[in-house]
This record gives sequence, C-alpha cells and structure tokens, in this order.
Amino acid sequence: VFRVDWNQDGIMDANEQVQGDIILQANTWYYIAATYDGTAMRFYIDGTLRGTTSISSAAIPASNKPIWIGGNDAWGEYFPGRIDEFRIYNRALSQSEIQNIMNPPTCFALTLSHTGQGSNPVASPANSAGCSAGQFTAGAAINLSGAVPTIGWQISSWTGTNNNASTASTNTVTMPASAHTASVNYTQIEYTLTVNVVGNGVVAKSPNQTTYHYGDVVQLTATPNTGWTFTGWTGDLTGTTNPASVTING
Repeated sequence: VFRVDWNQDGIMDANEQVQGDIILQANTWYYIAATYDGTAMRFYIDGTLRGTTSISSAAIPASNKPIWIGGNDAWGEYFPGRIDEFRIYNRALSQSEIQNIMNPPTCFALTLSHTGQGSNPVASPANSAGCSAGQFTAGAAINLSGAVPTIGWQISSWTGTNNNASTASTNTVTMPASAHTASVNYTQIEYTLTVNVVGNGVVAKSPNQTTYHYGDVVQLTATPNTGWTFTGWTGDLTGTTNPASVTING
C-alpha cells in the first residue's frame, strides 16, 4: 500500500492510497514502485501496473516528520520482511523507466569522431532508454547529424555507419552488441587556378600545381613577349603589381 495524507486530516481517504491487486508470497523478492504524477497514484509490482487511484493537483504536504518505509507510527503497522535498494525520485517515473531500473539493459558506448577538419556528428537519440548518455542497446537505430566541414573541406565518406560511401551531412548507425565508433571523414577541396593571357606573354605560377587548397597563396609573375607591355590583372586579382599574389578562397 502507498499512502499520502493529502489533506492532512489524519484520515486515509480512498483517494489518498493505492495498493496492488495481488497477494505477495512469503520468502520472495518483489520490485515495488509507487508514483504520483499530478493526476493519479500508481502502484507497480515487478514493473507491472497493479493499482491506480485518480487524484488531481494534489501536493505532497510539507512535514518535519521522517519518511516511514515499511511501517507507520500511527497504527503500529510494520512490514515483517526485508527492504533493499530503496530510492526516492523528484518526479514520477514512467512504467518503462521503472522496468529499466528493475532490469537494467545491457548498454554499449558509441564514440563519434571525425578525420580531417570539421565537427563531430551528433547522435539522436542521445542514448537508449535505461542507458547513460552516449550508450545504446544492441540493435538501436541511431540518427547522425551535425557533420559540418571547416571551410575549404568537404565530407568524403563515413566509417562505422550504415552508409559509409555517403557524402551527406547525415547518416545512421545500427548499434552492435559491443562498443562502436562512427566517424565522418573530411578531405580538403581541390581548387584549380586558371590564368588567361590577353595579348602575348606568359604567366608563371609559384608554386606551380594542378590544384590548390583553401588558403594557399600563389604568386603570379607576368612576362610579356617582346613588343608587348604588362598593363594589369583582372578577375580575382586586380591591380598592376607584378609579380602579385592571389589567395585561394574557393
């Protein structure tokens, strides 16, 4: 029986108590839980709901008296058995939460990481029911999102996911029955620098490469042919300075 004297009149009314609907057997351990969520008192035995008493907007009265577990001083009732692992929560647990506490699931850690430059992906949900943050039960379906490459980088692949060849910022993982790591892989974007010459002459690039990365600085030196004069740069590089440098920025 779970009782709360909501109106503090010293009388246990029908809406101030809830009890189970089965008789407990001697020499047997049971997992007992009682909750109140603002609408009803509920009584669970071994994770199964065994009694409900409806009462709305009741407030647990403040008292300087100690909490009695397994008895009460008013009627001299005492429980002739053993009570172990008693817990009090500051909220009403759901039935599934009670069941998970009674029979904790086997949880495995999921580590999320990345290679290259960018952010780690984020798992949703953050954990399986009954598991700590970052831990999941075997077979759990996990959504990954939030993979954002640093500017000049791109997603090239994933590892440890259901679609490792994906270049999208989202993915999924099916949790195995062991600790697992999932990673998003970033690689640098290869940029080309195109130099067009108007008139007769050549432009030398230093360093002279087929592709460049974001932030690379390339020096351009214009050499006009005989009879021609260098007059300036247009496009992503402007001015008349020669040689001049251009920074690769996409």
